[in-house]
Amino acid sequence: MVLTIGTSLQMKAVGVSASGSSAVIPDNARWQLSDESIGMITPDGLFTAIENGVVDVLLMVDDVVVGK
Repeated sequence: MVLTIGTSLQMKAVGVSASGSSAVIPDNARWQLSDESIGMITPDGLFTAIENGVVDVLLMVDDVVVGK
């Protein structure tokens, strides 16, 4: 996906177990970016592009990537 600098995109996490059924996302899950010079992300998952480049949006639980 390509975003123009200054535009935003709302991220949404959906929990899925290894068997494919729905799963609860832990309360301590947090959003993180692979490169914070490219954008910002709020605790509720609103990403805003601040520079040109490529960035991964990660969902972290206890410093482990659980979604990308």
